[in-house]
Amino acid sequence: MDATPVSQTSKPLAPRARAASVRADLQAATHEAHERLHGWDLAQRLQQHDASLDDYRAYLMALYGARVQLDAVLEACGFAAGASEHKALAADLCDLGVDQPALDRAAHQTATLTLANPAQRMGAAYVVLGSTLGNRLLWQQLGKREASRRWPHRFIADMGGHQRTAWDKLLSDLDAHADTDDALHQMIAGANAVFAWLQALYFEDAATGTEQTA
Repeated sequence: MDATPVSQTSKPLAPRARAASVRADLQAATHEAHERLHGWDLAQRLQQHDASLDDYRAYLMALYGARVQLDAVLEACGFAAGASEHKALAADLCDLGVDQPALDRAAHQTATLTLANPAQRMGAAYVVLGSTLGNRLLWQQLGKREASRRWPHRFIADMGGHQRTAWDKLLSDLDAHADTDDALHQMIAGANAVFAWLQALYFEDAATGTEQTA
């Protein structure tokens, strides 16, 4: 249920290169959170030349637990093209020997992400789709190595092109969804909420030994 309605008295944002401007505002407001998440040890580990298949499996499992909920956010925002990527993750993990009960546990043990309204969900979609495109850059590194280029990579390489399609649609929709100052602030709040949620999953659970992927 939408708990935080956007004010009806908000002043329209000044006309400008709308989508580019909104994207720049989101980037600036989430920069610190993005940098913190970029330091996630599993992601950093995969950039090392001696990254192992076990490292890769653990990385995908952590992503899967979050991605089931994040795909539901994308679906609610109208980005159907990018809203089934947890299935690509599941297929890759199956190839890596992970069974369906383990995938179900990973999804069920993941804390619930709460977003208050459509503008916050749009801000969350910005984070999700931007992050999945970042995975393609990671795959460019892994794909250059003799061993890792043979690892299953439907998701990380965006083999279906769905994430790129959804990202392009998001950029074209940003201006329509941030047509007031309040709406933009809600989008920023949603984006930062996702970053905080992911940081809790990837950093705090690892630090406390919480098992998200067993």
